[in-house]
Amino acid sequence: MVLFGQFRVLPYSTGLAILSPGYCKFFGRDVCFIGYQVYNGATMAVGIGISNTVVFRYLLLSRVVGTRGVFLMISVSYIFPLALVILPLTTTWDFETVQVFTKIEHSTYNLSIYEPFPGFVDVSNFQFILATTLLGIGVYGCPLASFVLTQRTLQKIRRLENISQNTRKQFQVLIHGLSLQTLLPIFAYIPVFTCYMISQNLGVEILIFEHLIVGAASSPALFDPFISFYCIVPYRNAIIKIFRTKRNIISVKSTS
Repeated sequence: MVLFGQFRVLPYSTGLAILSPGYCKFFGRDVCFIGYQVYNGATMAVGIGISNTVVFRYLLLSRVVGTRGVFLMISVSYIFPLALVILPLTTTWDFETVQVFTKIEHSTYNLSIYEPFPGFVDVSNFQFILATTLLGIGVYGCPLASFVLTQRTLQKIRRLENISQNTRKQFQVLIHGLSLQTLLPIFAYIPVFTCYMISQNLGVEILIFEHLIVGAASSPALFDPFISFYCIVPYRNAIIKIFRTKRNIISVKSTS
């Protein structure tokens, strides 16, 4: 989706232009507009997925909710990314007006390479405000909740008495990995979303925000698997086993 859209957002006084030099241009600006909503929903789902991992560990250790209840809570949480995709699609699609006003208010920009481009003609309508609110809750709320629950989970692990030292160590490595996963959205989502709010509401042009929105928002999805592979011991052992097996095969072939 990142390569497909390569989205850049450009706010103006009453709306928001979605610029895309990516492959979606070949399918028309309607596809680019829908693709942008799907990208936002997927990005939010990644952030929620990281938080859900923390919540899952915490609830299992707390034994407040059973396994079925945990899975139900996690499943319900993905309603929000779905709403983030659907809500903006129910607004008025008036891309011509978006294009005209974007050119007027950003006359120093060369927008010809993006034409024709879609966007939101009115950022003050109910659907857009609700979608932005959901996005804001996800951007600020998920990392904060994950951080608090991670600290509480570490405290619970330290108080556990009926587990071996090796198991305790594995738990701590896992939780430290979750802490690192929590930091990814903090550095990736919060600066970009904050810059957007400043740019949209105060009319300040922040060029770096316009170009980095895709790269920054996608970075947790890129780095999160590597953190999981290292911090979740069964994953790490499985990967080490694969590489050791390959190395042994190569050594045997070289010897023969």
